[in-house]
Amino acid sequence: MRFQIQDPTYGNTKPLRETILNNCSDVKVGAGAYAFATSEGVNFLLGDERFRNFISDGSFFLIVGTDDITNVRALRTLKDFENEFSGNLKVRVYIHEAIGSIFHPKYSWFQSKSSGGKLIIGSGNMTKRGLKNNREAYAIIDLDEEQTAEVKREWNRWLMHSRQYLYSIDDAIAIMSQRDRSFIGRFVHALKKAMGIG
Repeated sequence: MRFQIQDPTYGNTKPLRETILNNCSDVKVGAGAYAFATSEGVNFLLGDERFRNFISDGSFFLIVGTDDITNVRALRTLKDFENEFSGNLKVRVYIHEAIGSIFHPKYSWFQSKSSGGKLIIGSGNMTKRGLKNNREAYAIIDLDEEQTAEVKREWNRWLMHSRQYLYSIDDAIAIMSQRDRSFIGRFVHALKKAMGIG
């Protein structure tokens, strides 16, 4: 396990973006969940040549939350990448109406082509600030084959449990556009913000 600090004012800073992209080589499959995404952050990560090399013959399943920051523009950028990567990138959008909690994970895992894998987990979101500019911290955990299999099993169990909250990008855009226009949707969003949970 390696503990890394991202801090632009710190001489030994390790940007999360570089760590994720540098761990994309020798990978056949990966997945991740991020609470917030911006169009700029999506382009900053998924548009990089290292990610493109990985996704050309690998696959990645990405889940993004919508409780704050993530907007329709970010989802449209994700849709463009999903289309470009022709089935190798699958994106689902986590939408819920719970009061008192938000969708807030920030991690990626990768399974190596040879054996084992990596889990990169920390505080940075899929925004340019979260990937490079903010003060963040994260850990890179090296996984053996058994640990990689357990991460995948837990991921799949959670996906099955959460399927009612996971929407295609097109459906999520329609829901978010409608929510942004409705009084109740704006009220719930404002209430969550006032309570510090969204």
